[in-house]
Amino acid sequence: MTTEAPRSLPHSLEAEQALLGLLICDNSALERLPENLRGDHFHEPFHGRVFDRILSVVASGVMAEPRILSSQMADDAALPQFGGQVFLIDLMDKAPPSYTASSYGRTIYDLALRRDLIRMGEELAGGAGDMSLTALEHLGRVEDALFTLAETGEASKGILPFSDALSEAMDMAAAAYQRDGKLAGVATDLDELDQ
Repeated sequence: MTTEAPRSLPHSLEAEQALLGLLICDNSALERLPENLRGDHFHEPFHGRVFDRILSVVASGVMAEPRILSSQMADDAALPQFGGQVFLIDLMDKAPPSYTASSYGRTIYDLALRRDLIRMGEELAGGAGDMSLTALEHLGRVEDALFTLAETGEASKGILPFSDALSEAMDMAAAAYQRDGKLAGVATDLDELDQ
């Protein structure tokens, strides 16, 4: 009997480290990243937490540099395991040019979607044997899951039972009715667009 080695999901730790390094060097490179890139798109969870911390530090108006980041992440148990502030400085020292930020960001996002597709495929294939659903019902679930991934960039958290989905839809309809035709969200001050 042979045992298969665990399959590695698609990822690039080098791309993740390159992006983090260039963001530490040039915080303004954040502007060139795909809008939908989030820390949980990083394969290495610590890299994702560093990315999220860079975002929050920059959003607070402070420059995200190694000293600030290491003090902000002092409570993260992985920081010393990766080398602490020296790790962040090393990322910065090996950073590619900041104009490559969008390319690295797209690569990380693409690999995250591929990992989600693989996980989703395994989950959906396993569910295909559920004889309590018709083949068409199972196909509907597959379509819903793929649509959610395509629209939001994240795998759906699971398929809702029809009664739950109906309840959510009724709540949204009731909220829309209570607004009496008024805009939900922020007005643009362009009357035709708001209507």
